[in-house]
Amino acid sequence: MEPTIKDELKETELTLMGVDVPNWIDQDVTLYTANNVACGGCESGAYMPAVIYCKAQETMGEYGDDVLQYLDDVGLCEPIETSGKTWLCIACDILSRACDIWFSSIDSSEGEIIDGFWDIIQDSLPDYIEVIDDYGFDANAKLYTAGHQFGPTCLITADSYESAWEAWIDGMGTVPDYELHEAYGFDTKEELQAHVEDQDKPDPELVEGYHYQANATGTGIVHVDHYASLNPIDLSDVLDMAKIKVK
Repeated sequence: MEPTIKDELKETELTLMGVDVPNWIDQDVTLYTANNVACGGCESGAYMPAVIYCKAQETMGEYGDDVLQYLDDVGLCEPIETSGKTWLCIACDILSRACDIWFSSIDSSEGEIIDGFWDIIQDSLPDYIEVIDDYGFDANAKLYTAGHQFGPTCLITADSYESAWEAWIDGMGTVPDYELHEAYGFDTKEELQAHVEDQDKPDPELVEGYHYQANATGTGIVHVDHYASLNPIDLSDVLDMAKIKVK
């Protein structure tokens, strides 16, 4: 069973996905971090830099003005209790509040972020790679490459190997009429015609390397030579194809 890209998407850095991460949040945070903070807040341990005193103090000392400006921009409604608290505790409270809000906004925008990431990938692929977006790019998609002995020529999204195969061959150019007899193993068009017209003979069958399209165009038959292949591929390998640098 081929894996979906769900886990890889969750572990992909937000900056790599085109998200502008504030300078007061670690730049290597992922969707997984955002999901966890949105569920339980930073205090659950989902984002430790906001709840460890020394780290929060360091962040607020360097970016405190930006954090406070962010809270003002989002219209923080509830005041943060400071009475009887040390500066370290206050720093954690303020930073945690800002991080909770920011990560929750990322969590609620996950679909848009993933769509934007897919656009980045497609724009970054070499021109010779055709994208067949049969299923769409989301957490449940599976990725495949199709090509020949010199490398991949197609990147396909699908929900299964069978669906990827159908999408691939549906996009191929079909065998022309004047070569149709070869697909059935006959030497000439006349031999094929005679076979078809003989009611005592079974319907001709395609020989190895020829396949029917699921959504037929033209003759509805394509030729897939023995050098061609369709293979599942990890998201990390797709990023490598697109030359999107993973830290």
